Amino acid sequence: MEWTIDDRIYGTFREAEEVGFSGVGDMGEGRGFITPDLKVASVLSYALCGLPDVTYLVHTEEFREDGILKYKIWVENL
Repeated sequence: MEWTIDDRIYGTFREAEEVGFSGVGDMGEGRGFITPDLKVASVLSYALCGLPDVTYLVHTEEFREDGILKYKIWVENL
């Protein structure tokens, strides 16, 4: 699995939307996104689920790394 990692926490939802929506284009089988920002994780997950003709499952997972809660988002083709 190839992961895009963004370790920033954004101050506003608008900033998080820009990052989350830009991450949609980078998603595909074998690729995922890791962020500590719940806003980014939410936007990215929602955007992936809302794409027309969706033929994949969107997965999310919470985990701790060095005491910091982080979120993984990835897709699995059907």
